Amino acid sequence: MSLFKHSRALYSEKYQKKKRKKLAIIFFLSTLCIFTVLASFILFLRLPLFKIDKIEVNGISLLTREDIERETLSILEKGQERIIFQTNIFFFGKNKIEEFLKEKFKEIKDISIKRSGFGEITLKIEEKIPSGIVCSGFHGDNDISDCYYTDDTGFIFKKIEKDSPLPHYYIPIDKTNINIGSNFIDQEKFRELQGFLYAIEKNGVSSTGLLIGDNGEYEMYVKNDLKNEKDTTTPFITTVYFDDRSPLEDILANFLAFWQNNKEKARSGKATSLNYINLRFGNVIYYSTK
Repeated sequence: MSLFKHSRALYSEKYQKKKRKKLAIIFFLSTLCIFTVLASFILFLRLPLFKIDKIEVNGISLLTREDIERETLSILEKGQERIIFQTNIFFFGKNKIEEFLKEKFKEIKDISIKRSGFGEITLKIEEKIPSGIVCSGFHGDNDISDCYYTDDTGFIFKKIEKDSPLPHYYIPIDKTNINIGSNFIDQEKFRELQGFLYAIEKNGVSSTGLLIGDNGEYEMYVKNDLKNEKDTTTPFITTVYFDDRSPLEDILANFLAFWQNNKEKARSGKATSLNYINLRFGNVIYYSTK
């Protein structure tokens, strides 16, 4: 009988109320403890000791250190509205910074970021290597303000500040159609044309540029330095016409054979400076002399 009464007491309303109150106090104290520890941890991480205030930049030549530092700090500080803001050395958004800088600076090919001490990160940047220059307009315009560097895929990534001996390509269209951050030509076609121009140079012919026209038509400009006793003029430019109806290998072979033959004639005094060479008719070559 006493056991039965004791069992009823355990399930009484008064006992249950007391138990709920005790659990509520335990829950409140536990939550308060957790919140206090968390708040202390956050305040600790917000100490100036852990704030990124120095950025080391390595591997740049086209870009400027100041621009990279400024834009990196800018994207870091955009996270300061967070409880643990993005400038914290342990919680900064590495991937977000990499994506932001690649989008901001088209010169960047690859980038890696690592912590290099309290309050400091190091950015190791690999820049795109200029493989050519593309200009809006025609050969002879001499306006580099509309000329841009391209990488080995034909991707435009930066305006040039001064001319260079890199292969030049001319696009006779409005300059608004040449945009940084885009390809000015199909990648495979660009690699073929690059190989063609390098082969020309390797065989002792100096090219000053290539105009890319419509419908697969091209104009290549080469320095004509052939002279004989009757030709005392200074070297001038010969225009070479060709198109993509024939493989570039065949065009290259025909051009070099014709050019070499003209050089042989020059040794016997029978050659003169060439005005143009037309390679658009297969093995039949038309030309004009000055």
